[in-house]
This record gives sequence, C-alpha cells and structure tokens, in this order.
Amino acid sequence: MALPLSLWLLLLGAGLVAAADPLMWEELPSMPANLGEVASGVCKGNKGIPHLVVVGQGSLASLADTDLTLVFNVKTRTWQKGAQRPYKGNHHAAVGVGNRFYLIGGFLGDSAGRMQVYDCRKGQWSEGPRPPFASASGATAAIGDKQIIYCGGITDGDKAKGRARPDCARYDVKKNTWHTDVPPMPVGVHHAAAGCDGKRVFFFGGRTSSGNRVTGGVGHTQIYDPKKKARQHGAGGRIIGALCGRIQRTKRRTCTASVPPLPVIAEPHGPRAYDTVRTWSSSTQPLGPAPLSIARGGMGAVPYLNGKLMVFGGEAQCPKDRPSCEEKSEGRTPNGVYNRVDVYDPKKDTWEELLYAMPLPRHGIFPQALGDKVLVCGGNAKAGRQGESNTCSTVHFAGGGKKP
Repeated sequence: MALPLSLWLLLLGAGLVAAADPLMWEELPSMPANLGEVASGVCKGNKGIPHLVVVGQGSLASLADTDLTLVFNVKTRTWQKGAQRPYKGNHHAAVGVGNRFYLIGGFLGDSAGRMQVYDCRKGQWSEGPRPPFASASGATAAIGDKQIIYCGGITDGDKAKGRARPDCARYDVKKNTWHTDVPPMPVGVHHAAAGCDGKRVFFFGGRTSSGNRVTGGVGHTQIYDPKKKARQHGAGGRIIGALCGRIQRTKRRTCTASVPPLPVIAEPHGPRAYDTVRTWSSSTQPLGPAPLSIARGGMGAVPYLNGKLMVFGGEAQCPKDRPSCEEKSEGRTPNGVYNRVDVYDPKKDTWEELLYAMPLPRHGIFPQALGDKVLVCGGNAKAGRQGESNTCSTVHFAGGGKKP
C-alpha cells in the first residue's frame, strides 16, 4: 500500500526518500485469465496508441489459457483477447519494438528456436526468421528501434537437463535478419532479467543450473557494450598480447599477463572464437560492476526510467533447513517469491532498494515501462508452477518521462 502523499512529501523534505521513488501503486483492470511465466511487451496499435501484449502459461486448472494473447489498450484501459500465437509455449523471451511484439524461444509448443511476431496494428501473428540457437527462458532487450539482443536460456528448451547456455545473437529489426556477431555471456544463465539504457544491454541474476529448476540462482550483473567491437578468431586462435579490461569506477585499465581460452560458438561456416572480455563486463570479473543485491531469477524484463534500471520481484530456492521460506529482511515471502524492487544506477554502478515494494509479490513477470509508469501484469504469486495471477498493477515514478 502506498504512503499518503502528505507523508511522502514530509519524508522527501527530510531526505528520507529519493525524489525518483514511486508515488503510488495502482491496480489496473484484471486480465481476462490467470497467466504465469508471462512474457510482455509494449507496441503501438492503430493511431499510435500503446498496447501491452501478454502471453504466458495457464494454470493447471485451465491449461487452455496458455493459448491466449491478451492485449491491454492503455488509452481505454480495457483488455481484449487477440489472435492465438503459432507456437503456444511459456518462458518466452520478449520485447516490443515499434508496432510489433517479438517472442523468442520458450518451453513446449515447439517454441524453442522460434521467433514469433505479433503486429499490434493488424492484430495478427507471423513467424519470423529462426534465431541462431534454440533455448527457453532466455533474456532479450532492444537497443533503440533497430536491433534486439538475445542471450542465454536453457539449451533446446530441455526442461529436464538442458544446460544454461552463454550464447547470444543480434536481430536486425529493419533487415529482418539474425546475426552471430555478439560474443557469449561471461556466465551462461537462464531466467535472467534484461534491460537497456539506450546504449548497453544489462543482464541481471538468473540461474546456472541445468533444466527448469529453482536452483543455482546467481546475482551476476553482466553488461554487453556493442560499441566495443569483438575481435573474431578462427577456432583455436589466440589474442597476441594481453587482454585489457576497462575498470568502470576509476577509468584506469588493467591487463592480464596470460591469455584465457576464447569462447567458441558454432557457426554455419565453422566455429569462431570471440574476445568476450573486450565487449562484456561482469560482476564475476575483478573490479567488475556491482552484483544484484539479492541473487534470484524470474524477474523477466528490466524497465529503464530516470536513468535507472529496475528489477522487480523474482523467486529463489527456499532453504531446506528452515520450516518457512520467508525472509523479511530480503523481501522474500513464505511463498518463496520477492516483493522487492531493486534499482541500478549504471553511471554510479550502485544499487538501492525502493521503499515501495510490490503489493503482490510475484515471479514469472515481465515489467514494462510506459511513459512515467511501469506495468506489471500476470506472473506467479508462489514459487514454481503455481499461483498464476490475473493481477495487473502499475507504479508511477516522478519525472519518469512523458505520459502516454
């Protein structure tokens, strides 16, 4: 529940809350169905009106809801059921660009290794070109309206034993083509959250375990900078000399005396090795970016507002030696999900937790920024395959941008 405005202003004047903190949470009209493990994105419909598109996994009591495409008209604040997507799975990666909503990979429904595209103006689905690799629960973000970066996930959508893969690919929106010129992540993860500050792509948390299990949670911050071009080498090729990595806080450079093996990624014309250190920075590296405050996965997308990246909710493995999963100091509920909102400042490389927690803690969400608000619709109120929700909430951030 939000603080009264008078109290918020009092705390603001006393310096106890930041001006960028949200003023309030608001409940929007509920979705027509309960969906968990959702993928969402904002795209422009007719007359440029923003629409929020949501797909996901129906509850065990209503599996047919997995087929649904739910579309929220921001102007009329109403939900509609759109056309069914060709490959009806879950744990898709997703992003909205222009008037299109892109789904990549997923579990079940032959969705791993597929790109599905929803046209918000026509209300129709089509199949896009296949990504260079197949995975489920990967992470994706758009850099402007020109390219989409897709990384990680569970190999081949194998829920039982698929490994967490580090592979990445780039989709050219205008040319409708995939490219493999993005080096692999320093650490392969699935169930990570991804966002973009307009220049770089950030991946937070996720899991390193094999298969679709709530284990192996990490708090890594992994940042891809496309302006730092990757040097490519043939299989077994090496970089002559030292590898140098940029130290963000001091802007000095540090070099290693030895050269580690280069990651190799499969290609149609033979394998290539990449200089990952040059294009990626990771909290797993010495003097790398600050890690996520609480290691976890299942946060979906990372909205970017006020120059900050925001990580909502999530889930983690409950301790086996304790009778309850609850950990109030971390914002973890007895149901094993989080209500916390962590905010990362990419310029200062610092984290802070917002005072205004999610009114309904969830994982399997896909928060979306729209103007000066963030929309969080659907998801799971309990860890694992349970607690599918039709709740749709929005939180307003002062100075977040122009209203839609």
